[in-house]
Amino acid sequence: MSYNIANYTFLPWLRQGIANKIDTADNDAGVKVRAKIKVDFKLQLEKVDGSSASEPFTKDVELYGPGDIIGIDPKVVIKNEPHNWITNFEPNYLPYVEFYEESFPWRYTPARPGDDRLRPWIALVVVKEGEFEEAKNIQGKPLSYITVPNADTKFPPADQLWAWAHVHVSESLMDQDTKIVEADTNKIATAFQAVMNKNPDLASSRILCPIKLESNTAYHAFLIPTFETGRLAGLGLDPAAPAMPHATFSAWGNYGDKPEPENFPVYHRWFFRTGDVGDFEYLVRLLKPQPIDKRVGRRDIDVMNPGSNIDGITNPDLHGILKLGGALKVPFMTMTPEDQAEVTRYDTWDQVGYPQPFQQDLAQFINLADDYSDKPADEANAATDLHPDIQTNKDPMITPPLYGRWHATTDRLLTKRDGTDAAFNRNWVHQLNLDPRWRVAAGYGTKVVQDNQENYMEAAWEQVGDVLEGNRKLRYSHFARLVSLSWYHKHLGTMRSYSPEKSLLLMAPVQRRVLDTQAGVTVHHHVAQSVITQSVTSPSMRKVIRPGGRVMKKSIFEGAATKDNLITRINDGEIVIAPPKVISPELPTVDQVAEGATPTNVPPFILDLIRRFPWLKWALIIAIAFFLLLIFLFSGIVFIASVLGVIAAALMTVLGLVMKWEKAVKYADSIAEENQTPESIDSWPNSPDFVLSEPGGGVTPATGGSTDSAEARKFKLALRESLGVIQTAKNLGKVVPRPKINIAVVANTTFEAINPAITIPKLIFSGLHIPDRIRTILIENFAEIMEYPKIDVPMYEPLKKLSKENFLPNLNFIAQ
Repeated sequence: MSYNIANYTFLPWLRQGIANKIDTADNDAGVKVRAKIKVDFKLQLEKVDGSSASEPFTKDVELYGPGDIIGIDPKVVIKNEPHNWITNFEPNYLPYVEFYEESFPWRYTPARPGDDRLRPWIALVVVKEGEFEEAKNIQGKPLSYITVPNADTKFPPADQLWAWAHVHVSESLMDQDTKIVEADTNKIATAFQAVMNKNPDLASSRILCPIKLESNTAYHAFLIPTFETGRLAGLGLDPAAPAMPHATFSAWGNYGDKPEPENFPVYHRWFFRTGDVGDFEYLVRLLKPQPIDKRVGRRDIDVMNPGSNIDGITNPDLHGILKLGGALKVPFMTMTPEDQAEVTRYDTWDQVGYPQPFQQDLAQFINLADDYSDKPADEANAATDLHPDIQTNKDPMITPPLYGRWHATTDRLLTKRDGTDAAFNRNWVHQLNLDPRWRVAAGYGTKVVQDNQENYMEAAWEQVGDVLEGNRKLRYSHFARLVSLSWYHKHLGTMRSYSPEKSLLLMAPVQRRVLDTQAGVTVHHHVAQSVITQSVTSPSMRKVIRPGGRVMKKSIFEGAATKDNLITRINDGEIVIAPPKVISPELPTVDQVAEGATPTNVPPFILDLIRRFPWLKWALIIAIAFFLLLIFLFSGIVFIASVLGVIAAALMTVLGLVMKWEKAVKYADSIAEENQTPESIDSWPNSPDFVLSEPGGGVTPATGGSTDSAEARKFKLALRESLGVIQTAKNLGKVVPRPKINIAVVANTTFEAINPAITIPKLIFSGLHIPDRIRTILIENFAEIMEYPKIDVPMYEPLKKLSKENFLPNLNFIAQ
């Protein structure tokens, strides 16, 4: 019958979901109310040419914190200990409250863990009856509250609350095969999730109150906020108070002008009283130690007549018996000196005069089994010093078993076949077989093995079956490696030596599985992002440009162009795979329309001055005003006034032309493609009576006013979004120059990566497990293993570069 021992695992904290991304530390002054995390988004776009692209951007997201909580669902609490209104709770126990959701106590804590510690956002406090006051006025407050003077002396220290909350898992998360340690957070999380997938009821969270209870005392237990933001929210106050230091400031700490410092909102509460008798400590103290008789755990065995014509133990101090010890014996140190002396006498019965006559006779009798393999039974029996009935017996004797013979690799006790003393004849195998006490225990162990030998053999064959299957895979892999190496060097190696371009094309199908360890990307990615592109090495293109194909046979090559340098010329830019698209000169463009709207009867330099100096018209207006002032001052002098009047009139004419040309230039520039942006719509004037109409409808909307009409707002919104799409399409449509690649290096990287001496061992050993004890021995002896035998065959050249970390998958191939 087998018994399953209960296993429990306790985790110091647990978080699930996006809260694990919080990166701010506890007591971080930069977090006032809520924790923020950076979330990366990716906008998937589809270009006008049918291809797709993505635009990444980052956004700060606030998470709910204690300042957002004004109550909890009573159903989240599955148990509180002691139960409500219990009147005899053991005072040496700690009160606690349990939650069904494993991450509930840490869900809203606005900080990351530090040193495997994370304070819960709620705390359990226990206060004596009479040391607090109930809420007197709860109007406008989301929660009921209690008033506790000097809370710092009654509540647990705020910086130690992390130690009084944990997750209880009713199953072990420690994998004995992979030796998960406490610091291996990822493996613990994976094991925990596996337990939850199997049965969600196997785990819960718990918060305790570290209080030393007094006997026969009434207590009230309260679940309250840990942080000041939660306290303020529960009291209906602003959790973002300017004077509060930070989001994880303790609810029972002091700062500045703290509002209602002695009031604490309550999420959950209950009442209990303690007793004075009946607890475990009380029952233990009732126990009285009693001396135990030395015979407990020991049993007398008669050694006077062992049988099989073997003389018994005749030592008069032993009185014909030995003391057989059990698992539960009286501790030696608790015995009286007389009892200790008696126990020592029996335990060391063979220390003086070893081996005793009994042990010599027993060793000779056991050794007969080995003697029979070297000489006839009658000669072997006669050569012993045993009883005459044994010496004169001509038939083989049935001898006792030699326990541990296979483990000690020995077939004899005390002496060799030639009669000389065996080496180390006082070690464990001799003590086991020559002491009746140990032979009794070994006999019971043998009986257990005999009773379960079928199950043990079945388990052993299962292990051997895996070993045989592993060896079969290794033999097949040897054959595959040798055949593949022959093809590899004969075909790929020869081609690489004279044409890297052909090697690149030939090994293109495996480029997706070859990793460039320095860049951290595949060779396929290198080629696809280069000027060569993926299309050149695609199956269709390789079929078209193969040397024996119809296209290459009928093609005419002149100058430096040959059949074997097409990819090289593409890489050097001599051949363009797909020329960039250009706009036909016959099609009108937006910029051409803008250029057509520009005044043509005005010198270009004047238009350029108008664009560069928008204050030009204001300079003309100031000049006109200046000349008008001069006309007024010299109005009595007709000639001067006339000249000034002509100049002023000319300036007014120029002002009219400048304003006309400025309006035309502004209109033409607004049509230009570079100025059609979503931001340009914001500069348009308001039109309160704007409506959509057909051309020639005679509708002329007015400009000005404080607001747009409904149709104007919709029209501007649609135009702004349309221009945004056009602008994004332009940005995505820009052709980014592709880099060149070193064809020889890429081909050589692929060639070395697909060496069967490397790939086949990795494939095979990915499905074979090397025990840790063997792996450790191999790592420790790495240098010696790599020295023997010497590797001088060219096909094994890559194996010489193996390091201590990657040589294990290739070990059996090196050993050949």
